[in-house]
Parts: sequence; C-alpha cells; structure tokens
Amino acid sequence: MIRNLCLHVLFLSFMLQAIEPGLLFDLNFDAYSIDAAFANGNEKGSGLPDKDLQLRMFPGPNGKGNSIALNRNERFYYDAQNNIDPRKGTISVWIAPLNWDFSGEQLISFINISEKNRSIRIFKTYWGPYIIGQYQWTPPGESKIFSRQVQMQIDPKQWGDGQWHHVAIAWDQDMMQLFIDGVQPPPPAKMGVPRYWNNKPAPPDYPRSTKPAPGIFPELTADARIYVGDIFNSKTAADTMRTAIDELKIYDRPLSANEIRKEYERVLPPSPPKALTPHLVTVPKGDQPSVVMLRQPMGQPTNKITASASVRHNGEMLTVNFFADYPCNEKKHTKRDANLWEDDSFELHLVSPQNERIQFIINGNGAIYDKKDNELGWSPAGANCKVELSKDSWQAVLEIPLAALGKLDGLWKADFTVAQRLGSKTNYYRWSNIIFDNSFTATGELRFLDTPDYVAPILGEGLDTGNLDLRGNAANGVAVHAEYIPAGQAAVAFPGTLDHWKATLPAGKLQLHLNAQKDGMPLYRYYTDCYIDYPLELEFNTVSKEKKILLDLNFSNAGGQFLADILPKGVDGVAELWDSSGKSISATTFTSNQVKSTVALPLPDTLNEGEHALYVSAAGFSRKIAYRVPDMTPYKLHLGKDNSVPLPWHPVKILRENCYEVLNRIFEFDGTSPLPSRIIVKGEELLTASPRLTVDGKAIEWNNFRITKTDPDCIRFAANGKTDQGTLDFKGELWFDGMYKMDLSLAVPQAESFILMTAVHKEFGRYVLDPYLLPWENDVITSNVRGYNANEKRAAGLLWLTGFEKGLCFWNKSNANWINTPGRSSLEVRRDSKQVTLTARMIDKQVTLPRPAEYTLVLQPTPPRIPKKDHRRFNFCSYGRCQEVTHDFGIDVSRDASSPAMVRPRYPEKFDQQYPGRDIKILIYTMPGHLNTWEPDMDLWDKNDRNLPGTTHSGVYLGNRWLLWQYCTNATSAPADLWTWWIDETMKHHPKCGGLYFDVATVRNCENPAHGCGGVDMFGQKFFSSDALGLRDFFLRVYKTIHKRGGDIVLHCHVAFVPFVHSFIDSFAPGENTFAAACNNLWYAYTEEFSPDIYLSELNWRKAGVPYSMILQQGRACDLMPKLKQHRREILDNPEYAIRSLTAMSVYDLNVWGHYVHRPTIDKYWRIRRELEIDDVVDYHGYWVSDAVKSASPQVYCGWFEWKDGHPYRRVLIVSNFNRHEVKAALEIDWKKMGIDPVTQFRDLWNDKDISIEELEQLSIPGAHFLMLGIQ
Repeated sequence: MIRNLCLHVLFLSFMLQAIEPGLLFDLNFDAYSIDAAFANGNEKGSGLPDKDLQLRMFPGPNGKGNSIALNRNERFYYDAQNNIDPRKGTISVWIAPLNWDFSGEQLISFINISEKNRSIRIFKTYWGPYIIGQYQWTPPGESKIFSRQVQMQIDPKQWGDGQWHHVAIAWDQDMMQLFIDGVQPPPPAKMGVPRYWNNKPAPPDYPRSTKPAPGIFPELTADARIYVGDIFNSKTAADTMRTAIDELKIYDRPLSANEIRKEYERVLPPSPPKALTPHLVTVPKGDQPSVVMLRQPMGQPTNKITASASVRHNGEMLTVNFFADYPCNEKKHTKRDANLWEDDSFELHLVSPQNERIQFIINGNGAIYDKKDNELGWSPAGANCKVELSKDSWQAVLEIPLAALGKLDGLWKADFTVAQRLGSKTNYYRWSNIIFDNSFTATGELRFLDTPDYVAPILGEGLDTGNLDLRGNAANGVAVHAEYIPAGQAAVAFPGTLDHWKATLPAGKLQLHLNAQKDGMPLYRYYTDCYIDYPLELEFNTVSKEKKILLDLNFSNAGGQFLADILPKGVDGVAELWDSSGKSISATTFTSNQVKSTVALPLPDTLNEGEHALYVSAAGFSRKIAYRVPDMTPYKLHLGKDNSVPLPWHPVKILRENCYEVLNRIFEFDGTSPLPSRIIVKGEELLTASPRLTVDGKAIEWNNFRITKTDPDCIRFAANGKTDQGTLDFKGELWFDGMYKMDLSLAVPQAESFILMTAVHKEFGRYVLDPYLLPWENDVITSNVRGYNANEKRAAGLLWLTGFEKGLCFWNKSNANWINTPGRSSLEVRRDSKQVTLTARMIDKQVTLPRPAEYTLVLQPTPPRIPKKDHRRFNFCSYGRCQEVTHDFGIDVSRDASSPAMVRPRYPEKFDQQYPGRDIKILIYTMPGHLNTWEPDMDLWDKNDRNLPGTTHSGVYLGNRWLLWQYCTNATSAPADLWTWWIDETMKHHPKCGGLYFDVATVRNCENPAHGCGGVDMFGQKFFSSDALGLRDFFLRVYKTIHKRGGDIVLHCHVAFVPFVHSFIDSFAPGENTFAAACNNLWYAYTEEFSPDIYLSELNWRKAGVPYSMILQQGRACDLMPKLKQHRREILDNPEYAIRSLTAMSVYDLNVWGHYVHRPTIDKYWRIRRELEIDDVVDYHGYWVSDAVKSASPQVYCGWFEWKDGHPYRRVLIVSNFNRHEVKAALEIDWKKMGIDPVTQFRDLWNDKDISIEELEQLSIPGAHFLMLGIQ
C-alpha cells in the first residue's frame, strides 16, 4: 500500500511538472466527462442533465479525441474562482459550427465568464460573420459599462460543416487581442471607410484594442462562473443548431503570439510547405556586384550569423566577396585542399548547365580548397583568395578565372555558405532556400550577364527583432519589388520600385520576398523566413514639459518560467537613448519585478533632427526601437498665433462706452452687468431682454464691470458678482467674430439652482440645432448635457437658435459641475407668440459646493461672418473633369498626401504639373489634429494629449501600415503649430497649392483625464469636455496662414457646423449626411427625402455666413452599397440624376460638387452661373422670404436672383418641381414686389432658348426638373 501511495504521489508530481506555466484551467472531453482535465480551482462541471456524453461526442480538431456538441439551448458551467484571473489572461478554445450558417444574424456565445457587473466572452454577433472577444465591466458606483472589444469578420464558407477553428483572446489592464487559427488577423487596410455585409452597414475589424480600463480590474466574486455554450438564448430557443467545442484552456497571463501559434500547431500541425521557388542571382559584368544574403540555417545552429556574398565579373575573372559578422577564430589549416571545413570558412558551390559540379572553400588564412566533379586538386590556374580579418568580423575575396568554369551560357545552380566553428560544432548559414537532408547540393539559380545590371539589396540589422530596414540598390532601369507575408495573412508590399523601406514588423512568423527584373527578364529572387517575437515589449511617450521619455516595459511574452521564477526576484536593466550614430546621449538604470513597469529616461535639452533609437536591456532580453526627432521649426515659429484679424472681419471697435462693434453686430452693456443688454444683428434687435444669471432664483448683484485687456482681435472684461451666500466671478472675452466667451466661478457653500436665461425674438428662434435640427414638441425642446457621450457627433451643450439668417448660438464647454434633478433637462428652449427662451440649468437641485464651481459658456449672435463676393463661383471637386471647376483635389487618388493627415504633397516634383494651363487651386486633403504614425512628430508629441475616445484611421503607405491619432486641441497647440508650418511651406514652394480640405472636422468631446478634459467633478460625476475652443484656435491660425498666401479652405463635417469654430473657412461641404437617403431613394433623394425645414436649417448657409456646396451621394451609394453597384454607370452617365439633384439645390441657392453624378451636367450648371456673372448678384430671394414669384401647382418652389441695373439679366427665376410627375409651371409673378416692370419675353437659360409670356403660361415642368428663366 505504501508502494502504491508513493507511485501515486510520483504520478501527481509528474503531472504537475507537465502542466504548462500559467495554465489555470484545461478542459477536453476525451474522457467522456465535462469535468476539467486540470483546474486550479474546482474542476467539476454542472448544468448538463445527462452526464453520459457519448451521444454528444463529435471528433475533435484534426480528427483526434472527442469534443462536445451542444445544441443552441444547452450550456454548462464551472465555478470561476481560481480558474481564471479576470485582471489578465488568455482564453483559448476550438470551435466548429456543425449545421448552421455563420453568415446568419444569430447572437451565439461560445465561452462566457460571467458575474455581476462583469463578463468576458467569445461569441458570434447578429451583425453577420464576426468572431468577437469582449470584456465588459461596470466599475463600482458607476452606471456606465466599460467595454473593450476585439472583432474580425471571417469567411463564412470556411466556418461550417464541422470545420474546426481555433480562437484565442488575451487581455490585461491596457489591451485585448484576438487570434484566429494561431495568428492575429490584420486590421483593415483603411479604417474609417464604410463597410457593408448583405447590403447593411457592418463594423470594421479590430483584432487589437488598447482602450485603457477606467480603473483596476477587481478579483472575481464568489458567484462568478465559466459558461461553455450559448448563454444568450433561453431554453425555448431552437435546438437544431449544433456547435462543437473542445480544448478550452485558460491562462493567468496574456500569451505571446508565438505561444498561441504553438498551441494552435500542437493540435493542428502546419501543412508541409509548398514547393519553393529557388533563389536567383545574376552576375553582372562591371564594377558593381550583385549581393546575396546568407540567412538560411542548415541543421540547428546555436549562434546567429549575419553574412553575405557579392558576385561580379569583368569578362575574365569571377569575383566573389564574402563577409561575416563574427571574428575568424578557428583557422588552423594553411595548405591548399586541406580539410578547411574544420575551420571558420566560406564556401561557393556551382553546378553548370552541363551538370559539372564545382566547389570552393576558403578559410581565414587565405587557404583554398577546390574540386570539380569530386576531383580534388583541380586547382585552376589564376584562382586566388585574399582575406581581411578584424576583431568583430572577417571577409574574403575569391577570384576564379572564367575560363576554368567553361561555357557561361544558360542557367547555373549555385549556393553560398558561411561556416562558424564553435568547439566540435559548426554553424552553417546558406543562400539557397531549398536544402536536402543537410547536404550541400546547390539549388539556387545563377545566370551570367553581359550587362552591368546589378541587384545589391541592403538588409539592415534588426529583421529578426522586427525592424525592417531594406534598400533596393540596383542598376538604372532595374525594378526591385519587395513584400512581406505574415503567416495566414495577405502580403504587405512596398508600392512600386523599392527605394528604402523601414517598417516595424508584426509579431509572428512571416516571409520576406525580394524580386528584381529589367524589361521583363528576372534578375533576382530571394525569400527569407523569420519569426518575430518580442520577449521584451517596449513602448514610449515623450513628456516634453517634464523633460523625460517614459519607457513602458512589458515582459508578458518572456515565457511562463521567466514570469513565475525569475521576474518576481527582480531583474536589473539599463535604458538608453542613442543618437543617429549609435552614441548613448541619455541613460538610466532600473530594477523591475513587475510584468509591466515604467522607466523615466531624461530627455536631453537639445536633440538633432534625425532617427535616434531607444534601447533597453534586462535579464538577457533586449529591445531597440526607433525614436525620431522632427524638424523643430514649427514649434518655434507658432505661425498664425497673433492678435491680427483676418478678412472679412475687422478689429473689435469701441463705438462708445460699453458699446462694441464686430462684423455686422453690435454688443451693448449697461455698465453694471457683464451680460450684454442688447445685441443688434444687421440692424435688428436680436434679444427681447438682457440675459440673466441667477442663483437660487435671485439675480446676481454685479459690480466692478471693467475692461481688463484690449487687443485688435478681442476685448476682455471682468466683473464681480454677489449672491446671498457667496460670490460669482466673471471673465468675458468679446472676439472679432462675435463670440462672447464667459468663464464663471461660483463660490457658495450651498446652492439650489444656478441658471442662465436668454431670449430672442421669435423669428430668430424658428429652428433649434445642436447642430442637427431638433423637433419642437408642444413648443418645447429639451436637451441634456449629460444625455450625450464622448462619441456623439452632436456637440453636447450646443443649442443654436436661428431664423432664416439671424440667430443666437449657446454652448458650454463641459458637463462638469452640471447637476440636475432627475427627470429635468439641463437645457430647455421654449417658444411663445413673441419670443424663444433658452434656459441653461447648471445647478437645479440642492447641493453642497466643496470648492468654487467652474463653467465656460459661449454666446454668439449669428451669422458669424459674410461670405466672399465670389462664393457662388466656388466650384469644387471634379478631379479636373469639369472645365468650370475652380478648386480641386489633385489627380493623385491619394489626394496628394502620403496619408490622410499630411499636408505636404506625396509627389512634390509632380504637384505643380497637374491641370496644366488651367487656373485651378489644388487643395490638399487633411484632418485637423490627426497625426500620422508616419510622421516623426508622433514621437515627440505627448500621448496624454490625445483625444479620448477620439477617432482612428489607418492605411498603408510605402509598405508601412500607418495609423492616425487624434490629438485634443484643448491640451496642446502642437497641431496648430505643425499644420500652419506645413501649409505655409507647401504654398511657398508649390504655386498650384491653393489651400486645404479638412475632413473629419467635427467638434468632438474628449474624456481624457490626463490633460483635464475628463475626470470626476466636484459632485462625484464623470465628465467630458468639448474641444471646440481648441479647434477654433487651430482653424483660426490655419485660416490666417493660408489667407496670407491667397489660399482657401474647404471643410467637411456632415452638417455639424459650429459657428464660432467653423467660420474660419471659405466653403462648407455637407452631403455625406444624406448618404442613407440616397441609398433608400437613389432616384429622388433630394426632392423627396428632406423637408423644407431641413433645407432651411441644417443646409441653410445664410445662418453660417459661409457658402455650402453639397456632396451629392448617389454615386457614393453605388460605390459602397453592393445592391446598388449595378446602377453606378447609370448614375455617372445619365444627366437625369444630376438634374433631379439640382432641382433642389438651385431653389435653395446651394452649390454642388462635380462628383458622384453626371459631371457634364454639373459643368453646365457652373457655366451658366459664370455667364450670368453670379458673383455680382445683389441677393437671392427664396420662397421662404419672398412671394414675388410663386406657382399655383403644389410642390413647385420658386426663388429669384436680383442684379443691379446694367446687368445683362436684371432677374433670374428659379422654379423647381419637387413632384415626380410633370406639372404646369403656373407662375404667378408680382412684378412690383420684384422691383421691375412686367416683361413678355424670358430666356430659358438651361435650354438656351427664348420663351414668350404666352408660352410660359402653357409650360409644363417634367418631374423633379427645374427652370432657370432670365429676365433682361
């Protein structure tokens, strides 16, 4: 019995040693049981009524062992305690749908760790064929759920009928990753591009998420369970859908990409490699050699070697130059044809087309071993070798008479080898990529050339550590192409001919391909495999204001044994910053005993522009990554940062005491209150009374209202307010564009209410926007500054009261310290027969204020500006295809930038050659404050200044994946510094550059606590802030810079125009907000899908003072929606769609882009407007302000342009039929209201013909068509 007990103990000991490091839970079904094979906690499974699993069995992955097949309404579970660490870990599982289609819209979970306030799961969503990993958690005391999610769309044809797939998710506090079939799928080539599945919007792929958790993940609660099977469906769900599940493993740490790949290959070993294409090198005639790399290991080398060989000939001698990066230590042989393979050596193997086999070996003494067809002592006359030794490397030059090789024509076989002796073992690395049984058979291909067409690629150090540095380096006319292929993923190619490719490679297995040719003839072919693994991950952040670089060290991938046994004891390391020469210019030492730790490296006071490097070494691991220093000029110049006032505005004028004028508006104060008593817009009183601030229902007692500073662009005020219990300090700024910014500081011990009220005359509050049109309900509109989230496109706290032109915009910067009685809105607009009143309730419940409550508000009478005189002739975007275009993108489909945020031209030498002979301003596409990882400035900017959650876009340029990060303009002026300098330099050197096109320019909210935009307010509420004021400063500085050089700005942000932010432009481009309408009603979108109120509010340019030019969406809908692609040519070739769109645009006085519809029709519209001298128009009188022209037919809308006397046309009538069917024009003209005498003759400008009054009376307008009738 004692003997059996000992054996049992030994067996358990063996099993414990065999357990993988970090494994907490291991479940398979080979023993026909749902009990776990290993569990760090309770291994017992529960929840299946039938414990006899034989009828539920299905062959496991690769046909081995058993899995469990579950109906959709079946699931079972385990106690999660000690079987999972929710703070960090990996879940690995195999899944096989058996009888259902993965493309369906079912919501099905496979693995779910669930407890109150938290779940970690792997599931399929109702979106379609997506695999999703998700971590959801509600922090204590919060109602908002933190959700981090990774997801990938898969091919449903590969997921069904019992096909097995491996899925793994790995996470910790800072990140989450998704792996499918052993590899991490790549993110989309372009993020931010709309995506569709079955003609429905579909989400993008996110295989990795770095969304930080809002706090430290807690440990599990006692009720936590691990569920296997679908938890989303009740017992009544259909039970016919079956899914097989097997090999569930849970680890206590995020496994590395290498470990996950090995787990996948343990179950499903990789297929034998396909037949390889042999390497190819050609031997040029001349002084420049071709170069081959000796990277292919032979056997199991114990030491890594970097070696190469170069080949050339001069018609008489073949010259081969070998190099190796280790010292030649073993060189005992000196005689010819001795056993040189016993020394450190280089080898050349050649096989002629006639199958003659030639071998040369040379060692560090310059000795030669040569033989031909196994004939030792062949020794061709004239063959010689020269060797150069150094302490760190050695090289040898071997010269062979070409006559000794025989006929050179045809395809030779070749190999180049380096051999390093380490005791009794030899490390071999070869050029050939096809090796048979460790033999030295030459399998590479070689050709001799009579031309000097060399190919000498230079592969820098660091490929095996993920740093690709590759140069093409070839003769003129030789095209070199390169790509790398991550395992299981699509190739990433350097576009065009390889010049210089620097990239950080993804972790995992990949293959690098090099090919070269000239005039269709292959000259070079090379493939090399490598596995990129980062035992020590290294990231950094530059905190310039604190003069340090923070290095984030991560040992997660260092292996289970290191993490369990070595790291907890503490490891010493060094961190350094190297300059471009490799010299250390900053260093620090550290000791770490944590998987993740941060090391502060001093930032030198001065850094030269160029590529530096960050290097960290610890515990035998090391990591080097690039650290780029940009040109610092923009951060010294601060272009546009001054007190100048650009046109069309003028400096703030002091008309008299307490009375100030900005463009078309007058502010008057009563001398006591800092709130304006009157605002006059274009001669009309805007307010019905002065705005009022009250505390606990009582007005503030103001005193000491004063001017504190006067500049041309802004006059600053201050005032002190008194309440029953305390004070209210006020600071105001009246800007040249009419923005009145107010900073309030309420210092009272308690408050029941703190309210701002203001009212405008009813005609100026017809519409309320936020900036989208809000509907009236019983003459009331409500909004809530806490009813939005930081992802909202709507600007929280913005309410814009407006009429057809004049109005008042209200905005608050943050929802911090706004606290309201539940069920009561913080913002309310109410109308009656005389006025529209806005009420902003910052506090409307009894609260205690532990410190002063801070608020920033804005009031701005609108419109904020006047448009340029020629604004109706601002014709944008046809890619040169319209003759009347005045502004355009470059012909380059990448919009002349290397990435969507860069302002410099992609091809500077070609930029000014575009549109030759045409006066077109080329606008470069960009995004405000979105910095590209391609830019060296990314390494200098503080990551803590990024907008959270922000927007992210991605793509590939020069073979490198780029990512755009949005920086918060509240936190840093670096974006304004950089963009102003970029565009100033570009316009200075490129006369064709006419300015910028801003996309993704929406005012956004930011909840980043690192720079103060987010956090917890004085009442314990989480808050976020708008970036409006920072973005305003950005656009103002860019506007000044561009206008000094005679340029223009176009801006797009759907219809989310914010007047004190977006008025610093020359044309606004709405339209993408109409995409869904175009998809639903391709033929009549603009005459049927939008009400007159939408056109007169959201799409009304008069309220903004900036011309609007619509991006019509029919062609874009056909491009993006699979069900509409069949109509694309029809949309672009048939004038009808353009005419139907112009029917609406013309009567609402909107211009359009020359894109996405029939361009000749748009060109015709633009030409007619030019010939009309539309720039000289006095005004346009729409039907909403003038009934001088109207139609007796329903849904026929009219307007008219007015010119001064002396113009070829005194008036032009626009008559638009919004019906689908033809109707009579049935015009009724009040000549007196139009201000001219009656006429009997009109000019049909669209059809270029005269129409008599009699013909007009009988004229019918086709459905969704319009008339342009000129009156001379």
